[in-house]
Amino acid sequence: MEWVDPPFCSGHWGPELVEIAGGHDPLGREHQPSAQIDWQEVLDARPEIIVLALCGYNVDLVQRDYELLREFPGFDSIPAARADEIYLVNASAYFARPGPRIIDSLEILAGILHPKEFPEFASRHTQARRLTQHDLSAS
Repeated sequence: MEWVDPPFCSGHWGPELVEIAGGHDPLGREHQPSAQIDWQEVLDARPEIIVLALCGYNVDLVQRDYELLREFPGFDSIPAARADEIYLVNASAYFARPGPRIIDSLEILAGILHPKEFPEFASRHTQARRLTQHDLSAS
């Protein structure tokens, strides 16, 4: 997701990065600007993993908007929420701008999507923060 309130799907090179990293973004708009979507579309897509790459935000700012997302109706029914598969990433540094760091973006996504196959990327906690049930109950 590129924005929380209102929800925006990923766009431009984001869906392609997800695909190269071995995932699928059913709501993304490859080679098009990100766009506002209905929250129901997210619920209907039933994402197994959510990466919050909020345009221009670092991880700390994303954490604040994540709290808004948790309040959306049906949030707890999303497989990603139930399985602790929600990640906060530094979009400002790695996802919102084209350039050499796009390789880092791809590595971050590979580590999120396939941590056993890419453990060297999964451990990059400075660029991605996985939220767990412990994190949710502490907020």
